[in-house]
Amino acid sequence: CCTIRRFTAINVWSKFDSSFGEIKDLKYAVKHPDLPESLIGPSDDANLFGVVVIGESATRNRWSLYGYSRATTPCIDALQKDIFVFTDLLAAAPYTTQALRFLLTEATLGHDSGARYTLSAICSRAKYACSFFSTQNHWSGCDGADSLFFSDCGTKVWVTDLIKQEEVFDNLLLPYVASEINCAGNRAVFLHLMGSHTLPARRYP
Repeated sequence: CCTIRRFTAINVWSKFDSSFGEIKDLKYAVKHPDLPESLIGPSDDANLFGVVVIGESATRNRWSLYGYSRATTPCIDALQKDIFVFTDLLAAAPYTTQALRFLLTEATLGHDSGARYTLSAICSRAKYACSFFSTQNHWSGCDGADSLFFSDCGTKVWVTDLIKQEEVFDNLLLPYVASEINCAGNRAVFLHLMGSHTLPARRYP
């Protein structure tokens, strides 16, 4: 029993130590992005608009979009003719920080030599006005990698900073997206949902 506990504690510490190293690498990449020299953005009058929505803790095993028997995703199901649904993708890690690291930097499981730049840095260099809106908790000066990924966003809003209540629904991000749509120029909007964390009644009206 003691051996098992000690082994578990070593594993946990190893994960924490690895995470600290990753955050250190990411902080360096944010301050000194090693961006491709060939990067060329669209013209200023292209008025391109992109949204990256980062969901949380959802499993497709319970989405009717992916074949689940109950109609759990009726709104997305109705759009199937107009969207491309990926059916053969897996997350690179089972927790947010590491999964986002492989989604929002150039690092891959096969070539993980440390982050050199983030997606928001790429968008900014390509002359996109970048914004970040979140219903996640904001820890101010103690923010970790989840905030570092969006350091190059000119606008950053955590709704929990503005609304001091226990339930902060994800649909509160929609007005922020609407305000961005009405702005001229090329824009990239990043949304970080609370998603499926905690009870559904605390996440959706």
